[in-house]
Amino acid sequence: MKLMDVTDIPTRMQQINQEAEKLRQWLVSNCAISYECQDVRMVMLEALQQANSSVGLWMNSLVAIKYELFAQGMSEVEYLERIGCGLKSAGMAEDMMIDYLRISYITTVNFKVEHLLRTLLSQENGKKLRGFSMIVDALNNKLSDCLSDIEKNYLLAFAAVRNSLHNNGINCTADLDVIISGVEHNVRKGHAITCAGWEHIIELVARIIDVVSKILRDANMRMDKEILDEFVSLGI
Repeated sequence: MKLMDVTDIPTRMQQINQEAEKLRQWLVSNCAISYECQDVRMVMLEALQQANSSVGLWMNSLVAIKYELFAQGMSEVEYLERIGCGLKSAGMAEDMMIDYLRISYITTVNFKVEHLLRTLLSQENGKKLRGFSMIVDALNNKLSDCLSDIEKNYLLAFAAVRNSLHNNGINCTADLDVIISGVEHNVRKGHAITCAGWEHIIELVARIIDVVSKILRDANMRMDKEILDEFVSLGI
């Protein structure tokens, strides 16, 4: 995806941050925790907001730098020197920067969501499940208002995208179908994932926040106490 194709992504990230903030405020008002606590729910939402803010800032900065430099009549060679890139093409340099942001964003968000759901499940018996699909299934069995297949597949599709980073973009998880922005994507084991671009990722994250909100508000999952995030308590 080209740099100029992601100019709307920071705006979508701001919208997601607003939804995350609403959920944080609900947790404070209804679950006997403070806004500054190290509760795993609050930590996950704050981490998402931080990821959105930092990635959005980088994207906006890259676009602003390009506009400013080329408005000054700077050549492509001078532009590459200014941004500190050893590549010979501005397009290649921009693609690489945007892709690095995408990979780090996917990894951060997936880790935080998986850690949140695993920790919530462990509150009952102290056991922590491994394997994201197992976590989603076990969690769904506990909900009073179960997730639909569509909602489950938002979570699983995002995890599949994250796992594909180990396999050069090839899916290594079970087959599933997911609808993103009205388009159905067929995620098949052993095939390249077709929903890993920025336009897909940002919509998946928006839907995942809806799913996380449903889970945290569910009568069987609502916990009126602080659930300490073990990684934060260890200073990680």
